[in-house]
Amino acid sequence: MKHVFGPVPSRRLGNSLGVDLLAFKACAFDCIYCQLGRTTEQTAERRRFVPPGDVVAEVRQVLDSGVAVDYVTLSGSGEPTLSLDLGRVIHAIKAFSRVPVAVLTNGALLGRPDVRADLAEADLVVPSLDAATQEAFERVNRPCGGLSVADVARGLRDFTLGFTGQVWLEVMVVAGVNDTPDEARAIVRALEGARIDKVQLNTVVRAPAESWAEPVREERLKELAALLEGLAPVEIIGRYAQREHPAPAADARERILATLARRPCGAAELANSLGLHPALVAKLLEELCREARLERVLVGGAAQYRIPPH
Repeated sequence: MKHVFGPVPSRRLGNSLGVDLLAFKACAFDCIYCQLGRTTEQTAERRRFVPPGDVVAEVRQVLDSGVAVDYVTLSGSGEPTLSLDLGRVIHAIKAFSRVPVAVLTNGALLGRPDVRADLAEADLVVPSLDAATQEAFERVNRPCGGLSVADVARGLRDFTLGFTGQVWLEVMVVAGVNDTPDEARAIVRALEGARIDKVQLNTVVRAPAESWAEPVREERLKELAALLEGLAPVEIIGRYAQREHPAPAADARERILATLARRPCGAAELANSLGLHPALVAKLLEELCREARLERVLVGGAAQYRIPPH
């Protein structure tokens, strides 16, 4: 499949069937922590990237197979709100499936009426706001020229007031960049009056775009969480809970590579998501690293595997 991946175990969404509406790494941001690496096409212009009918057909095929899925999640390899087909695809999936649809977005385009209309049928939208001062916003998100964090925050707040589904705000903090109490207070002020059901406080747990982007210590996360309670109940995101997903072991090497082409993962996450024995995954990861098809990086002391940048 070209446009659908998983389901994979998500720290936030359980068994998540990923849907990719984009060309690789098209985004209005170039976040220092992004697990997909540096942005290859930085843009805030909406357009069609892939045939929407092909995307919907792949989603239907997976759901018809009977595999356990908690959410159909539009995220993929860039910013899904850049796709002009976002609303069309959500509507088509809702027409044949009762599985809730989630959209993960950086929030940069939520001030646009057409984007809000496209998101109207989603069950859950997870926007990000990692900073509320322009200096920290530019350091952590590295936005397209001309994007103002005040405008992004205003668009996010106004979106929540017209949206009828769930809104979970993600705040991603990077050590020494946007992890100060003052920044957390600024986020609360910027989103005053927003309708947010939950705040998910996150930090760097997968291989980031910049090697110097480091995770924030638990003590500081708890301090920031207490401040962000001014918006909504806060959950500090941890590791996902493992669940069983039996799958055949055939073509294990290629399935590992296909998963890592989407995002970096640890060995345990790969074993769980692909239904492979952990010992087999460990052996294949070693082989692929020796062949230079993968590279091993440490994130917060934990090993992650990714496709080497070219």
